[in-house]
Amino acid sequence: MNVRLDRKLVKISSLYWDSLGELHMVQAEEIIKLGYLHDFFESREAIPIDTDIVLVQGPYGSIASLVEKLRVISQESRPVLAYWFQQSLQLVGPRYLNSQISKFFSDLYWMEIHTRFGSGKKDWGAVRPSWLRGNRLGFMGDILWLGQNSLLDLLVLSSSVYADYFQTEKISSLIVPRGYYPGYGKNLQLARDIDLLWMGKTRTKRRKQIIHGLRESLNNRGMVMHVYDGVENGFIFGEKRTELLNRSRFVLNINSYSQADELSIRYFIAAANGAVIIREPNDNQYPFIPGKHLVECRPEEMPDVIEYYLDHPLERQRIADDMLNLISTELTLSNTISAILERLKRTDRESG
Repeated sequence: MNVRLDRKLVKISSLYWDSLGELHMVQAEEIIKLGYLHDFFESREAIPIDTDIVLVQGPYGSIASLVEKLRVISQESRPVLAYWFQQSLQLVGPRYLNSQISKFFSDLYWMEIHTRFGSGKKDWGAVRPSWLRGNRLGFMGDILWLGQNSLLDLLVLSSSVYADYFQTEKISSLIVPRGYYPGYGKNLQLARDIDLLWMGKTRTKRRKQIIHGLRESLNNRGMVMHVYDGVENGFIFGEKRTELLNRSRFVLNINSYSQADELSIRYFIAAANGAVIIREPNDNQYPFIPGKHLVECRPEEMPDVIEYYLDHPLERQRIADDMLNLISTELTLSNTISAILERLKRTDRESG
């Protein structure tokens, strides 16, 4: 790691894929507010000149191209790599087995095979069989590869479960919340006529079945559920999302793969608009307390629980208020980014 992060103007360059998303933009805004220089670069582009820190958030595409660029830079000149992992892993088997299997789905392991042995093909991606693509264990394989090749300066996680998991692989991490940003929404004081709302991809067959089963159960009780999954209805953003969330009493969160799933950004977006998260049990308790900041129960119990809160609106409002107070004072995006950058500076001083 370079010993230069204590200089007055540190430049952070954020990686993105194809197009800039909302999360990239708000993070850049907070970075600049904190007094740092900032730039974006697309995954196929060169790392911007004078970059001190490369920030990878998501990821929402392959990081192989970035790693190829970093590997040809000398250790003394190479920018620091901070990898803020914000996806869910398919942790459905024994730890050792997951770790071993993950390399077969990792872009970086296949890139290494191509580099070492060649194949007569210019594109390393063409070496890998098609059936070894797309599994989320590839994210794990990438992180393990980065650690083993001394390219991972800081792994940032928003999951205590994942932090424990990678610690067993001798990769330490910084745990931070996703972070509240005022632009995620506001209270419009609208009548809340939507009892439950789902927003985001369903991803798995199980989750899709639960979502549509809940809607049928709620409809049978005279309650209203809206689904914005990009299929039945388009994804929601901006003013439309703010309005719909202001009309919603609860926002649904169902695990994609297991109870070890990462906590979604929808927790913060829902809370910013006064809606309460109702979720099935999840092993990630940090930083929220069920019953105080959100509602937690099994999917089959949700219709009864939602009906209870319809009869006890002040209890639902107390949870919404406690959640908003927590995220808007303690769990802000500004605090999260500050924690990431302060950890990098401290590590840099210790290594120097």
